[in-house]
Amino acid sequence: MYVINVEIPGQYTTEAQIDLLSRLKMRLNRNNAVLLNRQIIIVYDTIRTEQEFQNQVLKELEHFLKSAGCRANVSYPFSRLRDLYEFYQQTLHCVKIREALGFDDTLIRYEDVIAAVLSGGCWQEWFYQSAR
Repeated sequence: MYVINVEIPGQYTTEAQIDLLSRLKMRLNRNNAVLLNRQIIIVYDTIRTEQEFQNQVLKELEHFLKSAGCRANVSYPFSRLRDLYEFYQQTLHCVKIREALGFDDTLIRYEDVIAAVLSGGCWQEWFYQSAR
């Protein structure tokens, strides 16, 4: 499973947010998505391999979100439902890191953000920004 956190821009009305939620559920063929504080939280369960998930599902999702003017953050994969909160938190960290470091990609994965932060030496900047 993955947690996918879709950030909805401010110009979306409540009705437009609900419509976007419905379209995402239909596109992903999932009912386990909720609208929460201008975000759509999706618990994406899959039996696909990591490579298939990345090459098929995420590519299609990225294209859809780009056309909708939204951004998404994706957690590490997990298998126990009781770990849902921890992996949801990963997507929230992506939002903070995205803002602090100026990432403007439509879709980012937690593992990519962590790799960029650690390898780029910009973890100190992120830590300083998130501590405020």
